[in-house]
Amino acid sequence: LAHLLGGAPDGHHELVTALIEAGARRRREASVMAYDLDASPPPADWAEPPIAAGLRYTPIGDDMEAMYDAYVDAYPPGHPDSHGGNARRSFDNELVPLIRDEILGPLLPASGWVVDTAAPGRAVAVVVINDRPDEGPWISEVFRDPDPRYAGTGTALLRRALWHAADAGLRTVGLAVATGNPAQQVYARLGFRTISTALNCIIPGELPG
Repeated sequence: LAHLLGGAPDGHHELVTALIEAGARRRREASVMAYDLDASPPPADWAEPPIAAGLRYTPIGDDMEAMYDAYVDAYPPGHPDSHGGNARRSFDNELVPLIRDEILGPLLPASGWVVDTAAPGRAVAVVVINDRPDEGPWISEVFRDPDPRYAGTGTALLRRALWHAADAGLRTVGLAVATGNPAQQVYARLGFRTISTALNCIIPGELPG
């Protein structure tokens, strides 16, 4: 296990459970969900779902800082996916590399964000879809600024992403959502179905024994 020390194994339930029993820190349990684009093609009106005046869809831009404020506010303390008090580290080491094709797989064109034209340079909702070598198209991140002005924007952006994924010929899109995250109900209403559960953990620098 030496090569795993300090890492965060994910998904192999029996392995992760054994590591937790050996002293690793349980991180989260999640449901793995998938949308079958062949069986349930997104309706045509998902191509450009209506959003509030002053908001517009765009591809993910080059300025990563445009989405930092929304990223911080979307995961407050107590949220199942909270950053544990270090949003900047999570943003720089997890989100930005996903977008820059540095981990997990290439960013797919169905990804996108919503910008508020009243606040130039600010993204208020984001969907990141990577092509994972082991899973195929995968929604790695989806979040929005929780300000009531943007209510429904994340769901609209996700519908749009699914439509564009289907239009590009993709057959399925997967994601993982932490147990206790109310977003799981949103995904289910959109047509995602739970196919398995996953568990992950953080392994300290050395395990007992």
